[in-house]
Amino acid sequence: RSIIENVFTKVVRISNTSQLGNKIVVQGGTFKNDAVLRALEQYLGRNVVRAPFPGEMGAIGIAILTKREIAEHGYTSPHGKTDKSRFIGFEALEEFSYTQEANLICPFCGNNCNRTLIRFSLGKHAPADSAPLTWVTGNRCERGEIVGDPRDPAVREEAQKITRIMQSVPDMIKIREELLFADYPVTRLLPAKEITIGIPRVLDFWRTMPFWNVFWGALGFKVHISRRSSKKLYEKGLQYVASDTVCFPAKLVHGHIEDLVEHRVDRIFMPQFNRLPPDNLERFSTFTCPVLKSYPLSIKYSNDPEGRHGIPFDAPIFHWFSRRDQDLQLCRYMRDTFNLPGEVVLAAIRQGEQALEDFNRALVEQGAQIIADAERNGQFAVVIAGRHYQYDEVINHNLSRYFTGIGVPVLTVDSLPDLGTVPLEKTRLDITNNNHARLLSGAIV
Repeated sequence: RSIIENVFTKVVRISNTSQLGNKIVVQGGTFKNDAVLRALEQYLGRNVVRAPFPGEMGAIGIAILTKREIAEHGYTSPHGKTDKSRFIGFEALEEFSYTQEANLICPFCGNNCNRTLIRFSLGKHAPADSAPLTWVTGNRCERGEIVGDPRDPAVREEAQKITRIMQSVPDMIKIREELLFADYPVTRLLPAKEITIGIPRVLDFWRTMPFWNVFWGALGFKVHISRRSSKKLYEKGLQYVASDTVCFPAKLVHGHIEDLVEHRVDRIFMPQFNRLPPDNLERFSTFTCPVLKSYPLSIKYSNDPEGRHGIPFDAPIFHWFSRRDQDLQLCRYMRDTFNLPGEVVLAAIRQGEQALEDFNRALVEQGAQIIADAERNGQFAVVIAGRHYQYDEVINHNLSRYFTGIGVPVLTVDSLPDLGTVPLEKTRLDITNNNHARLLSGAIV
């Protein structure tokens, strides 16, 4: 009974079950259990038809579709059409075997993807012209599918060919990262200080890094940004994660904090943003993600950089309803923490704002160019929509390469032109968050 109630309250989410109609057919291995079937009938108050092979319906369906595809288009292979199936035959299956090699680092780029090679022996009954097959898993791009000695000129040429194809297709996730962490013009307003501010490459900094980099630099501070995310860096902070259910981007923060500790920065800066000015037409979209506003506090007591390593962890609470709030609260924080005059801090804020504006403008210009090129060539591009920190490739698992690898350009939602001017008053949702407004605007554009 609890399974059925969970389905209707958390998955299907319909309050009026009459929407399902009078004839209801179910499938799936769960419905092999008579009790689950009966619980559904009791919940709905009507008879339910169970498919004759509920656990195998998907397999039967794909078999029917495969038969139909072959009848219409013939047999195919990764290299094009062929005149026969690649199935090795039932006799060969009796001697079918395989070997598996794990933890093989891909040698064709610096990402160090951890591959597993599975080699299939087809047995003596296999067709004479069938070669043993090798299947590669764990790779993040087509280069990882290459099996061979990287010192072999032919193997190197094959990898370089794939690289040229991948790099020739625009990928705004990669372009965005380059723009975000680029060096923007900064005019120093105060003498250089022997203080290094550590900034973790996480959460809201994936939207505002140009601002903070220039802001601190203009005031004479050195800035050190944590390394790019990786599995090793993630694992470095796992012991400090306080909740198993918190999102992966939050769990990743702990590793970035430990990276800054290892680099012996003088202070770590990670503010709590409770409110941010709207970047769209919805004036009440000032709230921030609960993780964004609370996670600096979690870091303060879990990683505890100050208590464990003597590195102050600065997590000021900001309520930025407007630009005026930003100016007042930043000036107060810099005065109380570093005894800096307000007029100098304001000048640094203006430089940071200019850097952020330059970043956003370059982002949209690149996106507009990709759209124009796709339209001119009669092609299409894919928008990968998400929160700004989900453009970290460890978080999105290099998703864009699945598209660029087959020649499809990739856009980010914040690279779409005129995103902030899209009217959202017709939506049935209450827009209280810039991230939600940005995603909805991207869908409308």
